[in-house]
Amino acid sequence: MNRIRILVAALTLVGAAASQSSLTTTFANNNGRSTPGVTVYFDIQLNIGIAITAFDLNILAGTGLQGTVDVYLTGAGNTYVGNQTNAAAWTLAGSSNTFVGGAPGTPTNATFAQPVTIAPGSYGLAIAYNGVGASYTNGNGSNQVYSNADMTLSCGSATAALFSSTLFDPRVWNGTIYYTPGSNFARSIPYGTGCGTPALGLRGVARPVIGSTATAETTSIPAASTAGILLFGITSIEPGLDLTVIGMPGCFLNVGSEFSPGFAPVGATVLHQIPIPNVPALAGARLHMQSVVDSPGTNPLGFISSNGLRLILDVQ
Repeated sequence: MNRIRILVAALTLVGAAASQSSLTTTFANNNGRSTPGVTVYFDIQLNIGIAITAFDLNILAGTGLQGTVDVYLTGAGNTYVGNQTNAAAWTLAGSSNTFVGGAPGTPTNATFAQPVTIAPGSYGLAIAYNGVGASYTNGNGSNQVYSNADMTLSCGSATAALFSSTLFDPRVWNGTIYYTPGSNFARSIPYGTGCGTPALGLRGVARPVIGSTATAETTSIPAASTAGILLFGITSIEPGLDLTVIGMPGCFLNVGSEFSPGFAPVGATVLHQIPIPNVPALAGARLHMQSVVDSPGTNPLGFISSNGLRLILDVQ
């Protein structure tokens, strides 16, 4: 395997890895609570791990006042629904630095000295306002879900105080989440399907930690196979592109390939080493892989392909 070409492929990710990302709900408030202690709830579904570095908040009755917010999370797989008044379901995940509240309808920035780190998965999230009130929007069924490639926010409720029994529902949190993608969650995730009998596979072995060498393994290589290609790309193809048209029925292209070094199959499995540059800005970047090997007689073209493998790079 040409390690230099793989290294170049990984280096191209520098431009794809954003140092900070964000997701905004709305600042078009039509409701709110002016009393400090008001808490707003929503669900967050994370496709990757993140570190929340700041919020933009829509403050009510807090112009010129100092405030902070506390962030609480349920356990993974849980939800805010039914837990708004159940303090036992929540854990304090972080507290913001002190900010000075702005006018309603305008962003008030609240930063975190210690980012709020959240692993991939689904959680209930609560934001408790200290020293200021919160503006929010009445939910109407069409304004309650916000998403990007990394996360989905499903809003939501509010209570007059943290986990109090005075419940307002549905309510849409007004704000922006600023976050760093990745954040100590380097991992490999299979996606799509392989073909062949048994299907050619590709799996992660050593995690793609920045500054280390990640390892992947092609599995279920046919005994008659003599040549293979490893496809690398920054982009994935989901669902996969049907390869029937080129004589590979039941096989799919799962990677937008930019680099494709060859490898020689030796036995039913082959390990592939992927050097990851020691560039912290790569945190959260994604590299996609797929294996293709010859398999005479399996189909008209005589090749089979594996599932895709998504490597999410991070510092740990």
